Amino acid sequence: MHRMSKIVKTYDYQDESGKLLFQVVRFEPKEFRQRRPDGKGGWVWNLEGVQRVPYRLPELITASMQDWIIIAEGEKDCDRLVELGFVATCCPMGAGKWRDEYNTYFETRLIAILGDNDKAGRDHVEQVARSLYGVAGEIRIFELPGLVEKADVSDWLDGDGDKAKLFELLEATEPYKPDTMNCDPLEADWEPPAPLGQFNLPTFPLEAFPLPLCALSEFCAAVAESFQVPVDLPAILVLSVAGAALAKRIEVHVRGDHIEPVNLFTVIALPPATRKSGVFRVVTEPLAYFERQEAERLAPLIEQSRNERNILEERLKHAQKQAAKAEKSEDQQHYEKQTRELVDELSKHEALKSPQYIGDDATPESVAALLNDNGGRFALMSPEGDVFDLMAGRYSSGVPNFGVYLKGHAGDDIRVNRASRDRSAQYVRNPALSIGIAVQPEVLRGLSLKKGFRGRGLLGRFLYALPQSLLGSRKINPGSVQPEIVRAYQQHILAACGLEPVLDANGRPFPHVVTVGEDALQHIDDFAVEIEKRLGPGGDFEAMGDWVGKLVGAVCRIAGIFHGLIHAESGNPGRAQIDAETMLGAITIGEYLIPHAAAAFFAMGSDPDIDLARRILAWVCANELTEFSRREAYNHLRGSIYRVNEIDDPLKLLESHGYIREVEICRRGPGRKPSPTYKVNPLWLAQNTQNEQNCLAEVNSAHFAQCAQGVAS
Repeated sequence: MHRMSKIVKTYDYQDESGKLLFQVVRFEPKEFRQRRPDGKGGWVWNLEGVQRVPYRLPELITASMQDWIIIAEGEKDCDRLVELGFVATCCPMGAGKWRDEYNTYFETRLIAILGDNDKAGRDHVEQVARSLYGVAGEIRIFELPGLVEKADVSDWLDGDGDKAKLFELLEATEPYKPDTMNCDPLEADWEPPAPLGQFNLPTFPLEAFPLPLCALSEFCAAVAESFQVPVDLPAILVLSVAGAALAKRIEVHVRGDHIEPVNLFTVIALPPATRKSGVFRVVTEPLAYFERQEAERLAPLIEQSRNERNILEERLKHAQKQAAKAEKSEDQQHYEKQTRELVDELSKHEALKSPQYIGDDATPESVAALLNDNGGRFALMSPEGDVFDLMAGRYSSGVPNFGVYLKGHAGDDIRVNRASRDRSAQYVRNPALSIGIAVQPEVLRGLSLKKGFRGRGLLGRFLYALPQSLLGSRKINPGSVQPEIVRAYQQHILAACGLEPVLDANGRPFPHVVTVGEDALQHIDDFAVEIEKRLGPGGDFEAMGDWVGKLVGAVCRIAGIFHGLIHAESGNPGRAQIDAETMLGAITIGEYLIPHAAAAFFAMGSDPDIDLARRILAWVCANELTEFSRREAYNHLRGSIYRVNEIDDPLKLLESHGYIREVEICRRGPGRKPSPTYKVNPLWLAQNTQNEQNCLAEVNSAHFAQCAQGVAS
């Protein structure tokens, strides 16, 4: 492009709520580029970090399930079809750029696909149809009669085409089925492979809340319905908020030296635009309300403390000045002694601060200070998930700082260094840090490979939930949560927040001790035995042993949270033991968490067999292999593995998911052992070869955008 190019048309791509994500820009001479808002009224000419969505997404989501959705090749054609009364969309960047991530918006919908009358258009139509096959309710591909080469639907409408003729063509078109006529007999029965790491993820079991806490399950269901989100989101957040409210107020003494606090680390993975912020706001409101009430109550005491410190500081300055100008030795000694006494008094004076029990953005150093300033408990609740970036060292030159999080979860003492020289370092005794965050699924990918995240045991402390997004099937006007349901939930949390700790003989606070009843102990023991069996070599928990090893403790924490909520109003939750019903409810949640953790650790790249299987697929795709031998795959991975049998489980994984198929045993020369040969799923290979080309095209486009910045401003 040269400087004579000018913008002739822009096409807005919006998220589900209508917020502008990016634009496709048409130039004259004809050329298309993409840009995104820079937040300052200008543009950035690339789509780095931007959510990709189909064109005219808000209209697509609100369309009736009985409407045919026409997928055209370009924005101009979509706009023309919308003018005629159709629901129409396309993908950004034109032919060949369809992404599987768009499919979520077309689940069970009626799809009609129109492409330009050229090879690129026909290939694009086939790519979209194959991608949506099995996702959409029905797919039809129809061709427009009388089109010349490279013409499109807009050209057809400019001729003798109209809305009625388009409907006639659509009605006369047979439903789409993938073409298998060109496959050989061995390949004719190939089906699209199942995604690696496909898990049967259950929905959060609201029935696990004990009967006295039915208000919580009712609240979670109502919030999920009102915000049109998976029930897992409010339910996991409720557990996090309740744990934060009860932190340092109760401890679960399971047996012997097995003691569990009740603060939790939770993470929920959902795609963008799934209303996470709204759910966070309504679920965490009781903590924020309690914080505001405490701030008002403590305001006079805080002001008094500030005045006392100011007076001490002024007295110290006066004593220092008098000592400096004293002429008599006895006067100088008197003021020096007074100075030392005031310095000592100032070092012991802890200025009261307005409480902050909940926050959404804090560095590790800030977290330590907040724990110290708030009696050892603090809740980090964020709908964005920047916490992982802060842990990884965003503000410390990429040096991870996990200590405060590891100790805050376990309750180990934390040292807090003070910025002021006249104040010595302090220690937070038995801190209780709570974390509840939501992230985009992309954030989890490769997380275990980041420095220290897995080796230090950080990822094993989180409870994970990866619910299925409701995008594309949400109700438009579901109604609000009834006020009485909100009040019932808030009463439980506020009662927990207001629970006073026990005081020892010296007036120091410590948590209520909650013990576990015999029946409940038997249930948690049975659960622990079953878990232990699956942790050994070859067990299905071997790849995430660091997480599963903490699961029994996490279940006891959840049981403690339930117990604390039930008995908070009594003011003495230690008077009763955790009963069998409460423990069974917590175990039910533990069983729910297991497959979600497996899916999370798969996404984080923690399973070596899955990692090797991915690398085999990347090698096959890069070389466009239609078949390969076991020995060839081993040779490719040599250096990462040292024995040929280490490749067997990854190959079995690929075979069970439908990526490859063992077809014969071949010999590679005299004296050589037979090496199994595998054919590659041609449907997968064709699709991924196209995806590789798409990625290359986007890289080229990004490079062009860098060169073109400012040209079209």
